[in-house]
Amino acid sequence: MEAPQPLSRFTLQVRPDKDSDIANEMREIIVSLVLLSEIFPQKVRGFGMGIAVLCLWTVNTIITWVFPVMIERLGGGLTFAIFAGINVLTIIFSIIFVPETKHLTLEQLFSEGKNLR
Repeated sequence: MEAPQPLSRFTLQVRPDKDSDIANEMREIIVSLVLLSEIFPQKVRGFGMGIAVLCLWTVNTIITWVFPVMIERLGGGLTFAIFAGINVLTIIFSIIFVPETKHLTLEQLFSEGKNLR
């Protein structure tokens, strides 16, 4: 019996015998949403989260449209190198600009006048 062919070469295939790609994606989404919920003060958290999630969905849509084109024109290696570079820049941004808020709320940080970095 012949194995079924994927609909396209970009189809996500979930393999039940290995860690699921979906589980890895869910971890990344949860981390992103937790970080976003911590950077907005309580008074504007709902509005801020709404705008942030809108931006996340917009960027995800753009990546979904651009990725196949990049694979065709640039090849897999360069495409993944570009996205890896973007991730490295994100890590550097987080280290420099995202404050450590362990055991403190933003309200406590702002009311005590502590330096966020």
